[in-house]
Amino acid sequence: MGGIFSGFKKTIHLHNRRLHVLKKVAEGGFSSVFQVRDRGTKEVFALKVILVNEEEQEAEVNAEIANFKLVNHPNVLKLVDAAIVPSKKAKLHRQAVLLMPFFSVLRLSLSSLSLGLL
Repeated sequence: MGGIFSGFKKTIHLHNRRLHVLKKVAEGGFSSVFQVRDRGTKEVFALKVILVNEEEQEAEVNAEIANFKLVNHPNVLKLVDAAIVPSKKAKLHRQAVLLMPFFSVLRLSLSSLSLGLL
């Protein structure tokens, strides 16, 4: 992946945050998700990186970011931070970076049990 992930950097700067990449947790056709730790607060987050090749894709990502900001519900992930950054790969124009809380499978299972969903 290009942009902020050229050579798989261990530290990523997103606005005023310095994020340490712990591991890649998921990968799809146009995006990857990384588990990261904020070097300042020690909080663990999920960092979704979306490859943006066309203006239409960038509009969709901007809509996703706007929708995250509109929704305030306990069952919907909160968007902590987001940015669209230039990519260093020749074929790609930009990358969208979305920072969200990280939930492990165990944490989700325990939350579901406490809510009576399991």
